[in-house]
Amino acid sequence: MDAFQFILVLLALKLTEAYRVLLFWAVDSDPETQQKVKANLAYARAQGGEDCCDVMLSHYKGTPGEWDQAWYSKNVLRSHIGPGYKFKILQSLYTDPEFAAQPWEDLYEWVWALDSDIDFTMLDMTRFFELARASGSVIVTPTFKGDAAQWTEFNLMEQDNHKKKHAMRAEIRVRDLDIGEDDSALASQINIIGKPDELCQYRHTTYVEMTAPMFHSTVLNLLLRQCEHCIGDKAEWGFDRIYCAYAKKGLGKDMPCAYLDETPVLHLDWHRAEVSSEFSKSDAEVRKYHSSEYATIQAMDCVPRGTPVPAPPSPPAPPPAPPPAPPPAPPPALPPAPPPAPHPAPAPPDDTLPPCEAEAEAEAGSSQIPRYEAARVKQATSTTTELPPCDTEAEAEATVGIAKIPRYLSAQVKQGSRSTQTSTTTPCDQ
Repeated sequence: MDAFQFILVLLALKLTEAYRVLLFWAVDSDPETQQKVKANLAYARAQGGEDCCDVMLSHYKGTPGEWDQAWYSKNVLRSHIGPGYKFKILQSLYTDPEFAAQPWEDLYEWVWALDSDIDFTMLDMTRFFELARASGSVIVTPTFKGDAAQWTEFNLMEQDNHKKKHAMRAEIRVRDLDIGEDDSALASQINIIGKPDELCQYRHTTYVEMTAPMFHSTVLNLLLRQCEHCIGDKAEWGFDRIYCAYAKKGLGKDMPCAYLDETPVLHLDWHRAEVSSEFSKSDAEVRKYHSSEYATIQAMDCVPRGTPVPAPPSPPAPPPAPPPAPPPAPPPALPPAPPPAPHPAPAPPDDTLPPCEAEAEAEAGSSQIPRYEAARVKQATSTTTELPPCDTEAEAEATVGIAKIPRYLSAQVKQGSRSTQTSTTTPCDQ
């Protein structure tokens, strides 16, 4: 293994610790919201490096001017201002022509759509992304810790009208909803499938809660551009019930969704989202057009804790080095020099050669070849320099094309290489 291949192996190992993710939050301007978003971002960058994460915010209530302006200008790449729900705004940003020159698929490995009441400052980020990749799924979510009263069990909404009412209200954190006392306890609950299973590293599922789903870049175009009647204009209920099956059909993925049990986050359950009758209409619209994809909520398997995580794929191998240049052809053989002519008898002083011609004659006589032939030899030998080994290696390395891999993977290689220390000395270093 040469020095260049050795460095590639080291970088492949470091890729398990690197991640490149877009963090997307739907936010208000409450100081508690601002503090939580700041803390989460600082934590992610502390673990993954400054280049790990970009931030986009959707201000469904309030404006960017109500945030810390120094922090905002430094950290927020793009924002949206105005009413609307998380996935509809995410869709509008993804399809914005401004990003046509730099599609998200090139910039990010994952896009994480978060509610503002999620706290991941206790999460092992390296392990989280390691398990996300190991699952082979394109839509993953952490499991959730928090108030023990947050769990509920809902499944198919048509089971009966009573369960349907409770289930629909349990799918989103709500506030200021005119509901009865019996319903108030259920209003902020999420499906019990999101509770960490102590036996599993992760579980493949038919459903992923819309509180904090993370989408792999390979599924973005399918869900945010191609999926019609999937995200309502005024509400978003129903989207989380069909996107797993839709990704399975569109990408040919057997297990497109997963809950990561080993890496839970804290769900603070702030009850800040507001719900209206548009949500039930949205759910009905999604089911009307995607009845075959509308999921029955269940876990498909359990990958036991302690199962070795597969190693990540190695970076693309460099192309083979070009064959060495053939040695330069030897200069053509020179004809034998003619025997020197006998020197004539010394001429009278008036007939002596001029000094410059005498000097040239002396030089030609010392080399025994005509001066123009000597110039040709000098020209040939001065233009046949062979590249030294280090230059040849540098030239070969320059041929490695990074355009064949997404830009976010190049960024991860760069991110990993900063923490890679090795004392190996390459031939060029020597």
